[in-house]
Amino acid sequence: MRSVAKASLNALGLLLASLYIVYAKLLGLLVGEVGFSHAAYALAVIPGFLGVSTRRAFYCVMLHECHWDVHVGFGSAFTHPTAVVGKRVWIGAYSLIGRCTLGDDVVIGSRVSVLSGRHQHRFDRLDLPIRAQPGVLEEVAVGEDCWLGEGCIITADVGAGCVVGAGAVVVDPIEPLSVVVGNPARQVATRGSGPESSAYGTR
Repeated sequence: MRSVAKASLNALGLLLASLYIVYAKLLGLLVGEVGFSHAAYALAVIPGFLGVSTRRAFYCVMLHECHWDVHVGFGSAFTHPTAVVGKRVWIGAYSLIGRCTLGDDVVIGSRVSVLSGRHQHRFDRLDLPIRAQPGVLEEVAVGEDCWLGEGCIITADVGAGCVVGAGAVVVDPIEPLSVVVGNPARQVATRGSGPESSAYGTR
């Protein structure tokens, strides 16, 4: 019964998402990724199960790769259609996900930002305003079975099996199975190394 209800919600979500998909694709032909962003932000504020199902359908069609078991919470959005999303990925409320690859079984808390690298904006030139200085968008990889805690900011790769503590700011690549906290994020434990490895809040 539960699987039938989920399938029905997904079908309804796909029906509703089809309008946004057409909009994003048509506008994408004219102005690139702007159409995708417009649709993604509009879908982000649909509440409840219907919102989750509609966002799931939109991203399964529009992202480079995405699976029908993804959960994208209220207020959350992907900012680039090049993202790759593994199986059983769960994203909490009010999170923004840029150019990235999310491995299987990644859990992302609320208000998390996975940015498109650290160099999106330049500010070294004084003859141009910062908004006019070209930056570089990079792809960030989050390995499988990672937990990104409440309010953390990710600007570099996170290895498989990592736990990123609440409010941490990752500016350098993180080795697999690391538990990291702080700004900038530093390793305080290794998963599986003892009881202290699970002593850090992540939500």
